Amino acid sequence: MGFDGLFIHSLLIELNQTLVNGHISKITQPFASGFVFTIRSNRKNYNLFLNSSNQNAYFGITNKNFQNPLTAPNLLMTFRRYLLNGKLINILQNENDRIVNFQISNTNEFGDAVIYNLFFEILGSKTNIILVNSEKKIIDLLKKIPLYENRPMLPGLEYQIPQNDKLNPFNAELSQPVSAYQGFNKVSQSAVNNNLKTFINNFNYPKPTYSIKKNDFFAWNYFKENDAEIKK
Repeated sequence: MGFDGLFIHSLLIELNQTLVNGHISKITQPFASGFVFTIRSNRKNYNLFLNSSNQNAYFGITNKNFQNPLTAPNLLMTFRRYLLNGKLINILQNENDRIVNFQISNTNEFGDAVIYNLFFEILGSKTNIILVNSEKKIIDLLKKIPLYENRPMLPGLEYQIPQNDKLNPFNAELSQPVSAYQGFNKVSQSAVNNNLKTFINNFNYPKPTYSIKKNDFFAWNYFKENDAEIKK
């Protein structure tokens, strides 16, 4: 399934358990839209992959070995300057939207403890990765947005979360149509049964599943009827 807000909600349950309190030991950029953060956690190395491709943006732990360019791009050098050897202290989702904040504790050039925020916005053609300091000022970002746009983003500007007027289904009464809630893509909408509360609650207890019927991965098996499944 696509990386909608519901899938991200479930994914962060796993990633917070696996990666939080780990230290960033390596950062690479194998291609223009992809970054790999090697995180040492619980005596193991995990490669957190952020793929900001407009057509297939996603993030997660990967075992794939990438070939890295000989020369490090400028944004990669910035990430290394501020985030390398830092401690991942939290992974937060904005409401039930496709915006994730990787909070990293590190020291600045004066040796003071500071917190940096690495925002990953999965927003189609506007997908972006933005490094923000503790004063909410943008340090650098993958895609710069000029001042004449509705939501400009440039180094030095204040970072502002995009507005989403829909309701967060994880803290709402769930008495509205599905279209009133954040985080549903077309697949999720089509899978909702009569009990929206039960459907939503399943994402709090994810069981990563490959559906043979749908030929896709899901946070749990949405399509149990007449469907074989393989749980990973």
